[in-house]
Amino acid sequence: MGAFFSYMLQVALLMTAFYLVYKWLLGDTTFYRLNRFVIIGIYLLSWGLPLLLNVEFSGNSSDAMPGLLEIGNLQAVTIEQEQSSSNSSWISYVIWLYFAGVLVSFLFFIIDFIRLFHIVISGEKRCIEGTTEIITPEAPGPFCWGRFIILRPEDLLENYNLIFAHESTHVRLNHWVDLILGQLTLIFQWFSPAAWLMLRAMKVNHEYEVDEIVAGDNPAPYQMMLIKMTVGTRLPVLADSLNHSQLKKRLTMMMTKKSAPSRRFAALALPAVAVVACVTLSQPSVARIAEIISNTSLIPGSAVETLTSDKVNHYSQDVQLRSSNEDSGFQITAVRNSDSESVAASDGSTEIARADSPDSKSVKSSESPAYFIDGVLFKGDLNSIPSDEIASVDVIKNDPDYPQGKLMIRTKKAAPAKVEESQTEKRIYLQSEPIAEYKGGMTELMNFLCQNLKFPTDLKEAKRVIVKFTIDPDGSVKDAKIVKSGGEACDAEALKAVEATSGNWIPGRQNGSPVATQFTLPVNFKPTTDKD
Repeated sequence: MGAFFSYMLQVALLMTAFYLVYKWLLGDTTFYRLNRFVIIGIYLLSWGLPLLLNVEFSGNSSDAMPGLLEIGNLQAVTIEQEQSSSNSSWISYVIWLYFAGVLVSFLFFIIDFIRLFHIVISGEKRCIEGTTEIITPEAPGPFCWGRFIILRPEDLLENYNLIFAHESTHVRLNHWVDLILGQLTLIFQWFSPAAWLMLRAMKVNHEYEVDEIVAGDNPAPYQMMLIKMTVGTRLPVLADSLNHSQLKKRLTMMMTKKSAPSRRFAALALPAVAVVACVTLSQPSVARIAEIISNTSLIPGSAVETLTSDKVNHYSQDVQLRSSNEDSGFQITAVRNSDSESVAASDGSTEIARADSPDSKSVKSSESPAYFIDGVLFKGDLNSIPSDEIASVDVIKNDPDYPQGKLMIRTKKAAPAKVEESQTEKRIYLQSEPIAEYKGGMTELMNFLCQNLKFPTDLKEAKRVIVKFTIDPDGSVKDAKIVKSGGEACDAEALKAVEATSGNWIPGRQNGSPVATQFTLPVNFKPTTDKD
């Protein structure tokens, strides 16, 4: 639904731009037939261009490059789902409001259609010149829809010929088809002033076109009929009718000198506006906004995860372990999952502390975590272990065997031998001292990736791929996977290039020891025929 709402916003922006140009260049001209087709063209372009913006046409020139590759900044980040959800909640509320408006507009449309249908079936019918004339006292005034001309009994007594000529001209020109297009647009574009103004301009142009045909060379009798017969009663939205709206302007336009033929070229401004609109909507900043709206869920707080460079969440955080001995505090590192809380242990008691809490407030845990002393499960009393003998405490809460959490305590007496991975978790740091670095620096990494990335030959639209991977303590690339997919071909190329960097990394270090570091890397694939 977010994608549909994003599409509707693009339609509204295009229609507004087209309408302003039409009103400025053609609104006061006497090219009524041309103006009618221009208005229909505005509707079609407004609905069609956003659908065509993602279609790329490539030539067969052998000199054309297959595309451009853009490699974004390497980030040691993770997807911040809560932040994304918070930022997109208001968008989901707007989307709900939009669809509520569509529902209300559709209900009003149905009510008007039922009203029109009731008027049509309530009167006396007779066929005249390929149309069906309906005489009914329930008609609010003379009007037509489809092949029906609806009149009141009193309309037969005075100016019948002019009234019938007026309405039958609407029928002959099939103006009712235009009205359906305009009314359906208004249902989905109820929030757009341009949609309302376009429908009004369409109806007024219909009247101008009919007035010119029926009035002929002697407009005085027809003008007098308009003055007598126009009514202010609300008529069905799908109908062209004799009403008082724009009456003064209509009478003036019948007496206005014909516009210069050269002004017809003003209609060529619309294709130019269409090109400018396409370029504008294709800009990265505009496309990014459209992507955010498209990926928004209708349920607040459950937005699709979005990766941004300015909203990051570091896994590794330093917290101070409170010790019973005021002078023997020591540092622990809490390994934090995006969906879990960090656990901090103090002197024999167990507490759960949110690592992202501003003031690091702790609350009592309902279930004690499992304690491991030097890699061995410990079931005794932690108070029996002097705090000054503890060298470090690692907090782990992603082990399904210990959902309540694990405290990996290492004493100063423990041998510095490598602990078996089966006994403890493999720790991954997204921020280390220093962080893992490609040999030769960032410039060398970008050069290597550009040389090893191959642009998919059949790619016709821009794609963005985000790869997450881990640099192991030995400098190798492990666990490379796609966070944001750009299609099978682009995903495969991005993964292949990232994995090719394995062995060329200088691992990060934590407390003087090599540690694993996790990165994300965005890669943009952009088709182009530009030789530059």
